[in-house]
Amino acid sequence: MALAVLEGMLARPRASGLLDVWLRHTPVAADADGDRVRAVTLLPLAGVEYVTGFESQSDTGGPDAVEGDAQPDNVQALSWVMALGHDPDGEYVIDRPAQYQRWRDFDRPAHPFQIPMGALIPQRVDNLLPASKNIGTTHLTNSSYRLHPVEWNIGESSGLLAAFCVRNRKTPRQVRHNPEMLREFQDLCTAQGIELEWPQVGPENRNASFDKRVLGTLPRGATP
Repeated sequence: MALAVLEGMLARPRASGLLDVWLRHTPVAADADGDRVRAVTLLPLAGVEYVTGFESQSDTGGPDAVEGDAQPDNVQALSWVMALGHDPDGEYVIDRPAQYQRWRDFDRPAHPFQIPMGALIPQRVDNLLPASKNIGTTHLTNSSYRLHPVEWNIGESSGLLAAFCVRNRKTPRQVRHNPEMLREFQDLCTAQGIELEWPQVGPENRNASFDKRVLGTLPRGATP
C-alpha cells in the first residue's frame, strides 16, 4: 500500500521528466563541490555533517543531553509485530524498570514552541534541506518535533522554501538572515495553507494541539 502511494505521488514528475527514479541501484559516491552537494544527497557520501542518536553534554552543553560519551546507536525504538495468544492461567507482569515513576510522571511545559528556520539549515552546506523530523534538535525538543503534524509541516515548508530560494536566487541561509525576506516567506506559507500557529493548550485540555509557531521567532515573553 505504501509503495503504491509513493508511486502515485511520483507519477507526474517522473512522466514529465522532472524526476528520475533509479531502482535496483546502490549509490557508491556523491558529487560535492565545496559546500554544495551537486548530486546524491546521502549525507555520509557527500561529507555533510549530521548526528544520530544521543549527543553528549560535552558536545552540546545541553542539560538534557546524556552525560559521558555520545550514544549514536541510541535511537527511537522500533515496533515489532508478533502473534500473541491468550493464556488465562498465566502471570507475565514484568518488574518495573529503574526510574519508572520518574518518567511516568515526567512533564515539562512545551508550549508555545516553534520550528526555527535555522533548524532546517546545515551548519556548512547551503543547498540541503530536511524533509521531516531529521532537523537540528535536542533529545527533549525531539519529543515535540517527532509528531506527525510537525513532520508534515517541516516537509511542506522545506519544499516551499526550496522553490522560494530558486525564484529569488537566494540560499536558505540568506533568507533566514534577511528579516524582510523571512517575513515574505512566512506570508507565502500562510497563503499556501501551511499553518504557522495552532491552538494553544489550556489547563482544561492538556490533550489539545500545542501552539506551534513555525519558521519564525518566538513571541515576546515566550520560553523556547
